[in-house]
Amino acid sequence: MEKGFLSGKTQENFEKAVELEPSNVEARRYLASYYTNAPTIAGGSIKKAKKQADETMKYSYIDGQKIYVGIYLKQERYDSAIVVLDRLIQAEPENIELHYNMGIVHQRTENYIEALVYFQKVLEIEPDNLEVLYQYGKTSALSGENTEKGK
Repeated sequence: MEKGFLSGKTQENFEKAVELEPSNVEARRYLASYYTNAPTIAGGSIKKAKKQADETMKYSYIDGQKIYVGIYLKQERYDSAIVVLDRLIQAEPENIELHYNMGIVHQRTENYIEALVYFQKVLEIEPDNLEVLYQYGKTSALSGENTEKGK
């Protein structure tokens, strides 16, 4: 019961933050993430997440598009995620979040070589990123490629 109470409070707090400051892009991204990932019974709603993405684009087009990437990943609409991520990476070529998400998309679609390229890009920018090191190792093991880097 405690988790349900806390998740409801989390949702309420993000909604209140957005209500008080509609231009708060970070609050909108967290609220959209909540809506995307929470079960329906706890207030989750892809429709509400998309509304937050659309509202966010009024203040930051790129952040609104990042919300859509999260929605597409949740819905396993990988082709849509790739289209958006390609555009975003062109706009922000050093953004590790974008390269990481592109790596995840390719990993999930079993395009392991391409996933490794994107994870490697993150590691060039941030060599000690443990989450990406893990995904790189996982992808290498799944593909049988680049396994010598871990030795």
